Amino acid sequence: MKGGNEMKCEGCNTEISDKVASYSQQHFGKALCMKCQDIVRQDRAKQTTQEQPRTPPPEETVIDTPTNRNKKWNINPDFIVKIQGKEFITANGLLEIAEQQAGGIQKIEVVSLHTNPGNTIATVRVTMKDGRIFEDCGSANNDNLKPTMQKYAVEMAVTRARSRAIRFGLNVDYCSVEELDA
Repeated sequence: MKGGNEMKCEGCNTEISDKVASYSQQHFGKALCMKCQDIVRQDRAKQTTQEQPRTPPPEETVIDTPTNRNKKWNINPDFIVKIQGKEFITANGLLEIAEQQAGGIQKIEVVSLHTNPGNTIATVRVTMKDGRIFEDCGSANNDNLKPTMQKYAVEMAVTRARSRAIRFGLNVDYCSVEELDA
């Protein structure tokens, strides 16, 4: 280290630069290396997701059948795709539900993105216009992407994370098409 100032990560005791220590102190309240900062971010993301209130179910009781689900959410049938007899919702269908349930989406931001050869994990935060914030993660890897889509692993991980955040946040009982093997 320059000038003999040895800064150590409080998480793993590795040496860190003054710049990393300063950033960490400002954002995490203690000196952490970049790897430990990522761990804290992931822990915070999990806590944020778990603390978010769930949307109350609609007042009317609807039996969960494919036809009634479309009525429950008032989804354009074009946004529902059948694959091997099971219904899935498209990204546009999720946006329509977000509009109905929360006035739409105000902001979508990537909180973290981890890429390794053949594996990408993204955490996305979705802020609804009604103020609710939902966060979730999605992955894309060589096992769940077709060979032609593997070069788009980052985009798929982000899309899957966004879809999951909206689905779980608004209690949508459809799985999204984008979460399937692409």
